[in-house]
Amino acid sequence: MVKKLVYLLVASIIGSFLYLRSLNHAYLVKEIELMKEAFSAGTFGDYLGYTSPYFRERLEIEDADFRISVYEVLAAEDGRAKTGVAVFVSHLNEERFRISEDFGDQNDRTDLAVASDRLIYSHLEEMKLRGDFISQSYGYRKYGGYYYLFYPDEEAEYHCELSDYEGNVFSEFSFNFEASFPKHAALEELDGVLGSDWERGFDQGRKLSLVRPFANRIMLAYGAIVIAFGIFLFRKSIFKRK
Repeated sequence: MVKKLVYLLVASIIGSFLYLRSLNHAYLVKEIELMKEAFSAGTFGDYLGYTSPYFRERLEIEDADFRISVYEVLAAEDGRAKTGVAVFVSHLNEERFRISEDFGDQNDRTDLAVASDRLIYSHLEEMKLRGDFISQSYGYRKYGGYYYLFYPDEEAEYHCELSDYEGNVFSEFSFNFEASFPKHAALEELDGVLGSDWERGFDQGRKLSLVRPFANRIMLAYGAIVIAFGIFLFRKSIFKRK
């Protein structure tokens, strides 16, 4: 009896740990799934709703050879809200644009450069500083598109240039950035502060409803293994002759 109780206790502890790990993995799997769907459809509401507490569309550029979608998204830093700008690139004409076949392709000059009176963001410069080069256009091959995320540090007009694999600028646009909430505001203080053009992201309940089926499948398999191993381990006492 003691051995059985110890077995159930250990199985429960491992099961709890596995369930939490499964949920974490399921969140990532679902994020990638929504990203692929967003790039395919050209609409990013569900993906941003899943990954951001608030977001709003700022600009969309449609060309015969590509589509660019620009959103403002909110994030938290030390409990305080901050605004990021996400630039999604999709529907590239692969006859015109070269796409990297290697995740670490050092020849890939695909870039977004953002400036006001000075350069505030460049994907290529960021990769150099990190010393861990990631081929941006490879994301198009894997996910059907790629995106950039930068954080404006002041209210200003920002000019953006998108470059292709060879480093040639294929699109330019500008937008005015104005703060939508008081500086140092907490995320939970933004209800009723943001304008009507802001959309609220998914609450925790909706996120759980999206990822729980994946975690439950893992736990079902784990439960079957626990039962099967338990029957094997205690087979003598379970099937002993009366």
